[in-house]
Amino acid sequence: MKIDLKENPLFSALLILFLAVFTFPEFDPVIGTGLDQGYVYCFNYFFNQGISHGTDAIFSYGPLGFIRFPLLIGNNYLLTFLFTFAFQLLFVWLVFQATKHIKQKGLWLAFIAALLLSANLRIDEKMMGCVAFALVLHATTRKNYFLFIAILVTALSFFVKLNIAAASVMMAASYLVLDLIRTKKFNNLLITVGIGFSIYFLLWLAINHNVDGSLLHLRNWFFISNGNLGATSVNAPNDKILLSLMLIFLAGYWHLFHSKNVHTVYVVFAFALWAVFRYSIAREENHHAMAFFNFLILFGGVLFLADEKIGGLRIAILMAIPYLYYQNIKQTGHFHMEWKMKYGGTFNFRRAINTFPSSGQDAYIKDSYENLFNVILRDSARKIIGNNTVDIFPWETSYVAANNLNYRNRPLFQLGCVNNAVLDKVNADFLQSEKAPLYYIWTKQNWWGQEMSSIDFRYILSDDGQVNFSILNNYAQIYEDEKVRILKRTEKEKLTVEKFNHSNIINWNEWTPLPELTNGTALRMKFTIDRTLVGKLKHSFYKEPEYYMLYQLNNDSIKKHRLVVQNTESGIWAAPYLTQYSDSLKGEKVKAIKFVYTDREFVYKPQFSVEWEQIRLK
Repeated sequence: MKIDLKENPLFSALLILFLAVFTFPEFDPVIGTGLDQGYVYCFNYFFNQGISHGTDAIFSYGPLGFIRFPLLIGNNYLLTFLFTFAFQLLFVWLVFQATKHIKQKGLWLAFIAALLLSANLRIDEKMMGCVAFALVLHATTRKNYFLFIAILVTALSFFVKLNIAAASVMMAASYLVLDLIRTKKFNNLLITVGIGFSIYFLLWLAINHNVDGSLLHLRNWFFISNGNLGATSVNAPNDKILLSLMLIFLAGYWHLFHSKNVHTVYVVFAFALWAVFRYSIAREENHHAMAFFNFLILFGGVLFLADEKIGGLRIAILMAIPYLYYQNIKQTGHFHMEWKMKYGGTFNFRRAINTFPSSGQDAYIKDSYENLFNVILRDSARKIIGNNTVDIFPWETSYVAANNLNYRNRPLFQLGCVNNAVLDKVNADFLQSEKAPLYYIWTKQNWWGQEMSSIDFRYILSDDGQVNFSILNNYAQIYEDEKVRILKRTEKEKLTVEKFNHSNIINWNEWTPLPELTNGTALRMKFTIDRTLVGKLKHSFYKEPEYYMLYQLNNDSIKKHRLVVQNTESGIWAAPYLTQYSDSLKGEKVKAIKFVYTDREFVYKPQFSVEWEQIRLK
């Protein structure tokens, strides 16, 4: 006998509650060390300390970014549990609503669809899924509360993470334009947009108790979106046949099974699919690569429930789309995860509940202490810093947690994660201001244990060049051990900068000789890479290639570093080649430099213009 959702609201509610618990995600509130664990700690620390995003913190996560990785700091764990459970319920409820209002099938289909989607999607995709399902439901039912849900979740996404917000905005904007075309009611569009902005500002006020930084947060995310993809780009060997087949199936479903509902889903997802694909394909490893895979599962789920008919060919195509992408990322060599269904049963939910009492936190606290043991400062270093303000460079903020430091973060609090000249200047201005910390902890074990290696073996002095210059200019080393250097703010600036006359044209793949430098001087360069029209289109719709800068030292050895093209406006370090921090700018002499890229020659113009600057100790 068929069980109708409409006639069994209590039974439906019990099933929704069961699925929200059964597919509850796993939390691991252990403080760790390293680049990723560093920003996880910061999100939790910032929220607990009331540090405002937009003004005092800038990153690709928002004020509620900690809900992705909750730690046992303040009320963060409780808030994360409530936030996550609310979205578990909302997402499953929307799947049930789509089954009832669009598919018009019984509870069995709603239960299976919600189980498969909720078990395989993270909170990121569930938030985006709530937006997508609510928009499609509004298109079908014309019930305004579905549109309100979509706008509410979209506004809330700006407080969590940039990629969630970008996809949600694209879906909402695409639908509103489609709805305007269909209804010809421009006032509805204006009212909906107005409600969305109002919700955003009200949420900001509720979280921060003021609206300072609310517009800066939006502006910063605009710059981050332009710089983040280049900063994370990896040139993975994609299978063009698999990706082409994926696109054929994507377009093929719309062509073969075109209907009003199918058209609505494609309009809602079109730009969001492109945006998430670019985000995922840029880094294309593990969780980054899985982002688009999960989004394709979400797209397939929404499309399946929006399409009025069920058929073997339809299901086969919807399954083939994520499968082809998954096979592509598996063969790149950058992806090392196995996809499997994640049914936590009641275990994850019970463990989350059991963590609230202090007795349930002991194991996590013990693991955190063991992780932080290696970043505990020596007594002599801790005595120097005392309770004075301190920041960490380049990214190991676990020192704050391990040593209970008086943390005064620069707005972009980790080097090289977000590369943009405008935001780099925000950091540099902070370091020139009275807000700057008295001390810097400069860590010596960075990328693969090398002091001057940044992310992906980039050169630290060429990552966020304005910040690097500000530290060299305003701080001097007063302490060193095997793990850290402690730099103290100087009373006067240490350096001068002046234009330097040298070859102002650089040819790709050719060595450019450098002049001899006197002691206490350094050379840096600023430039913008010139792309052809093909290169500009490829960058806009696909991703950046890998760029490299090579240093030929005086002993003819070659040092090779990744180069993020967005950093070239802030300044690229040319000479001398420093293998460690040096107040005296003492390093190895550089005979010549060369720039190369991993792309076709016709994507770039053969030359680019350079401005040179000489840095000199006063």
